[in-house]
Amino acid sequence: MNTILERKVDIEGEIFPLEFVLKQLKIGTDTQFIADFEHSLKINTSNSNRAMWNLICSKRDVKLWQMGMKPNRHWKITDVKNYFGIKGNKDAIVDKIELLCELFIPQSNEG
Repeated sequence: MNTILERKVDIEGEIFPLEFVLKQLKIGTDTQFIADFEHSLKINTSNSNRAMWNLICSKRDVKLWQMGMKPNRHWKITDVKNYFGIKGNKDAIVDKIELLCELFIPQSNEG
């Protein structure tokens, strides 16, 4: 697999390429978020990448922003929008970030 965009995603029993799903959701595919999957990052003792770290931190930050709190004095929503290639108001941004988390972060099947 050359890029993360070639990964297949199962949506309600049907398999789609990730690039197709992102385009249907109007989320940019030529963004720094996609490029950062190539940069490895060591967190404690586990390996990850810069894109996953930024996704997790941005999920926290946009939820704070949605409640009316600015995560830090230098934080701007336009930086998040440009990094992930998303557009919209507070609720749309939070929904798209959560959707990106579902698509990219492996979920454990707890029963």
